[in-house]
Amino acid sequence: MKIAIYGSRIKKGNESWLQDVFETLRLHGAEIYLHNSTLDYLLSVSGHVPVHLGVYSDRLPEDTDYMLVLGGDGTILRAGDMAYKRNVPIIGINMGHLGFLATISKEKIRSSLEVLFKGQMEFEDKMLLEVECRNMPARKIAINEVVVSRKDSSSMIAIEAHVDGKLLGTYHADGLIVSTPTGSTGYSLSCGGPIITPASKSIVLTPVAPHNLNVRPIIFPDGVKVYLKVRGREDQYLLSLDSCFQAMNWDETVSICKSESTLRIAKLPGSDFFTTLKEKLGWGTDERN
Repeated sequence: MKIAIYGSRIKKGNESWLQDVFETLRLHGAEIYLHNSTLDYLLSVSGHVPVHLGVYSDRLPEDTDYMLVLGGDGTILRAGDMAYKRNVPIIGINMGHLGFLATISKEKIRSSLEVLFKGQMEFEDKMLLEVECRNMPARKIAINEVVVSRKDSSSMIAIEAHVDGKLLGTYHADGLIVSTPTGSTGYSLSCGGPIITPASKSIVLTPVAPHNLNVRPIIFPDGVKVYLKVRGREDQYLLSLDSCFQAMNWDETVSICKSESTLRIAKLPGSDFFTTLKEKLGWGTDERN
């Protein structure tokens, strides 16, 4: 089995958990590859790395079976671009904070990898958004959300939104979020958007600080195509795909639709979305007792 390990911003103090990863993978005879940033981290904390390791950078090695991502949800978002292109499932080990995507705790690394090698690990296919506009050299994908927002001004912007060629309306706001079900527990939720269960075939448009109080989030089936055109007082606005930002000119129309590709994320047998909501967000719990 060939496993690629990625952890671009591993925090100090996680060396022992990494040791658990290496020992368990070697015990099962796995072929291990390290991302160059993970290699740099290991060298900085210990001065050496385990023997018989391969190294990769922007592209996963050929025939990679799994991508083991060490970090939080932000790390998985960065790793997702590499994983989906080769249709490689991600196993997220949470070394961050919230961990909606990186659902496996670092304390359960050994037992979780045993589940994987026994063939008992479960996987979910996460919907991706595909983004296209004129000044992008190629189409790009987003796992959580696509956001258009103001750039160098405190003034709100006007976002003209079309859905399947029909005018939905013009949002006068700080920005507009187009979110997947996966992203519905992130930025969209903090702006008043709904929580959408993973199996829901839908996307949600959530305004950021709208001037009109009657403007609310709206949910569409995932087969629609959304077009956004922005205007404002400054020369440019910001386009964000998950955590990657790009400055855009006013005459650039952004096209957003569901991608034909998906991202496979591991989950332990018996885990479910509602348990994750309770554990991560305190959903439905009463703290008064």
